[in-house]
Amino acid sequence: MLKRRKMTKLELSILLISFTTIMALGMLAGYIHATNTIQPVIIQETRTVEVTKYITQEVPVVLEKIVYKDLEPFDSELELANFLRDDQTNTATTGDCDDYALTLQSQAAKIGKRMDFYVTIPADYNKWFEERLTGTEHHAINLAIIGNKIYLIEPQTDEWHWVYNLD
Repeated sequence: MLKRRKMTKLELSILLISFTTIMALGMLAGYIHATNTIQPVIIQETRTVEVTKYITQEVPVVLEKIVYKDLEPFDSELELANFLRDDQTNTATTGDCDDYALTLQSQAAKIGKRMDFYVTIPADYNKWFEERLTGTEHHAINLAIIGNKIYLIEPQTDEWHWVYNLD
């Protein structure tokens, strides 16, 4: 049995921040699930959260983690080029940069290929890509590893470049 007492403003603030965080994670998990066709592993837990000063309520929290199984790297630069040529992410996706990057990653996973989500800053992005970013905002792109080479891919234009050797 929970002991009822009046909460301080600090306790109430912490509680509301915690509740908001839990709800945001739930919405993010739903977004990730909606934008990826790979079946996620769902971890579900229930926590007791005091929502008001005197009411206690059980709130289920669903956290999703996407587990990629059996994804292989692209075999060659030609395979990556053909994938980008045939994929329609750059023309069929709407939203901002992370939507394009997540969609391209999902499309690669559909054919069993691994492509990672990568966040860069304008100073680095402008070293590699023709389109220029201004300001200080981060930008979401994709990354693919072929052999020992790392390639960065701009999912909104299909432009891609070798940037680094692993060895």
